[in-house]
Amino acid sequence: MYTRLTGSMGGYASLQCIDREQPYADGLENLIYDFKPPNKQFENDISSRSGGEKTIAGLALIFALATEKCPPMILLDEVDAHLDQDNVDRLSQYIKAWQAKPSAPQILMISHKESAVSQCQSLIGVTNQEYLMPPNRMGALNDDKDLEQHAQ
Repeated sequence: MYTRLTGSMGGYASLQCIDREQPYADGLENLIYDFKPPNKQFENDISSRSGGEKTIAGLALIFALATEKCPPMILLDEVDAHLDQDNVDRLSQYIKAWQAKPSAPQILMISHKESAVSQCQSLIGVTNQEYLMPPNRMGALNDDKDLEQHAQ
């Protein structure tokens, strides 16, 4: 999952259970989640990794768990805030491809990034009064044509 979100750049992520005989004995303390971002030296200290690297690793874990036991819905609240443009595009493309599968959960993603919003299946906008769309454009934008017209 991690390599799909990082593209062809490499890197890896792993989830290991310390006590395999009693995997639920100590809750999350029994799990080790480790990841190595592409083109980076191996470091055990997660605090030395960027916000974007941590975000991609966290999303990979969420998506891997959701692939194993699919929830009805996933809410992602501004998870793209620390991502650069390439990672936002990869995340949006991954979500779009995942949504094409019949058993995929509904994904609600809150974002302020135009590239993420432009690739969504449906868009609902909420904003301050001064930034409201003209009354004839209010409501849900449901196709690429609506999104392109609104962006202009």
